[in-house]
Amino acid sequence: MLLPRRSAIFLRRSAIFLGAAGMLSSAAASTPPRLRPMVPPDLDASQQRLYDTIVDTRIDVVGRAALFDEHGALRGPWNAEVASPALGQHLERLATAVRSENSLEPRLYEVTAL
Repeated sequence: MLLPRRSAIFLRRSAIFLGAAGMLSSAAASTPPRLRPMVPPDLDASQQRLYDTIVDTRIDVVGRAALFDEHGALRGPWNAEVASPALGQHLERLATAVRSENSLEPRLYEVTAL
């Protein structure tokens, strides 16, 4: 069965969110990551600044379990942002604008960013 494009995108984004939150089955969670985990001891200065920014702005919103993996690396799209800080800093500015310069209730911020 073919899904409309919007439905397919929604399902893919939902799977990414659920995976980042640790809510997918163990079979899906056992696949190796496409990017190596970006952990603080291995980060250069620009990666460390972005890592700290993401942690400072997200820890209270999504919680520790959804933000970090077992090695201290950021989960999901945040790890990819830290891997490429030149692009990641712009994505973070966009996410910050979506969260703070809108008319949505605070509980909906992260959902709209996804």
